[in-house]
Amino acid sequence: MIPLILLAFAVGAFLLFLAFQAWQYLRPRQAARQLTPIDLVAFENLTDPEEERFLEVNLSRAEFRLAQRLRIRAVKAYVSAFSDNASVLIAAGQSVRDDSDEQVAARGHELVQRAMRLKIWCLLATIRLNAALAFPGLFSPSSAIAGPYRDVTRLATKLPGQIAA
Repeated sequence: MIPLILLAFAVGAFLLFLAFQAWQYLRPRQAARQLTPIDLVAFENLTDPEEERFLEVNLSRAEFRLAQRLRIRAVKAYVSAFSDNASVLIAAGQSVRDDSDEQVAARGHELVQRAMRLKIWCLLATIRLNAALAFPGLFSPSSAIAGPYRDVTRLATKLPGQIAA
């Protein structure tokens, strides 16, 4: 009976954690008019598995764990910037969805859809990164979010108006 209660408590705590993560990243934010500049090369370097292996080989176990946690925190900052930029791009796409030019309106609609998917990717990446902070040996940061981010910002540059990428 006690193991069942403990299991129920653990599942409940995990569901609360997931709900908090979803609320934090999908809640409406005060969107800035411009995108936050993001250095994708630095982001990809932080998430490079070869770089992680190099550090693991050349650092002591304690130093590697510390370095890995610092890298994960830095990746979380990048993911947060991706999410904030996705919010800006959603607002930009919504502003042109009702444009009289059908091509512009279609691009605006596509931008909103892709930026929303990017926000979901950011939510999932944050959950994974939080797990990586707790268990740095089991989970490694991934650069998979960089590709969708590039696609969304490239699409945004095709819209009329000023959006700094």
